[in-house]
Amino acid sequence: MKIKFVKDLTNEESSLFKSSELYNLICSDYLMCDIHQMYYKEYFGVKWQDFSIVAYDNELFYAAVYIYSNLDDNKLTYFGFPCKMFRLQYLPNNIVNKAYQEIYAKIKVISTENEYRNILIEHDPLLTHKLSVNENFKLIFEYNSNIDLSLSENEIKANVRKSYKSLINWGKNKMDIKVYDYNNINPELMEEFENFHIKVAKRRTRSHESWMMQYEAVKQNMGYVVNGYYENELVSSVLVLNGKEQAYYGVAVNNRDLMSENRPIGHAVLMEAIYEAKRKGMRIFHLGNVTPSDDKKINDIAKYKKGFSSSLDVKLIVEASI
Repeated sequence: MKIKFVKDLTNEESSLFKSSELYNLICSDYLMCDIHQMYYKEYFGVKWQDFSIVAYDNELFYAAVYIYSNLDDNKLTYFGFPCKMFRLQYLPNNIVNKAYQEIYAKIKVISTENEYRNILIEHDPLLTHKLSVNENFKLIFEYNSNIDLSLSENEIKANVRKSYKSLINWGKNKMDIKVYDYNNINPELMEEFENFHIKVAKRRTRSHESWMMQYEAVKQNMGYVVNGYYENELVSSVLVLNGKEQAYYGVAVNNRDLMSENRPIGHAVLMEAIYEAKRKGMRIFHLGNVTPSDDKKINDIAKYKKGFSSSLDVKLIVEASI
């Protein structure tokens, strides 16, 4: 069995990896796709070290963990978020155990050579078992609001908070809502979104280049934009990013003046974004982290997100010494 950093694969190995079943599994999750890695590098604007690891043998790729960290954190993460293991589920136990042993050994080498002392990673039974013997070990519960897109549109709407339904209907009746994807997106539309974001935030929060990377994702059919126009003016925008099976509520902007007048400009736009994910064949729509916080603004956003789903998913995260 071979263990390598993904960045060190030869051209032939990289081509085989990107045509593999494992890579297809990885790319069901948009956040791990190549273009999103490029986006994160640009967004955070710091020097990230790529320690992503893959276990394979000839043309069969067994397991991988994606890691991007910087020494300022002293922690192995995925751009500050939990790393995530991916593996083929049907492998014999001896191959799975060997792959995990080799990957864990590689992580230990990274720690020794680069002074990383901890890892933040989504719970995986085999890896968590290895990490649980370390002195510093804790489990973190993260709550996420997700929508099952196997449901019909009527069933999805039935799960929406009762008080939101009239607000969604107001938006459908009063606003012109348009979807832009790889068929009709253009740079000017993405720049309109970018400038709208700057206007609402009253400052630039990230580079123009990062917006253009998200435009490129849409062009590659890995995302779409939903705009809401009220009296011929752009007042609400949502960017959704998607892999092969999962869609993510990425960026949302709403005109604050209209919101202060109790105009529900965002509800119908987000609802249309959810329906569009279903139409595109996505399996799940991720509204994101809604774990209670000490920050009122974060809690208010979480309350808004939870209004579109009737259930919460729990993600178990491990933080441990290496």
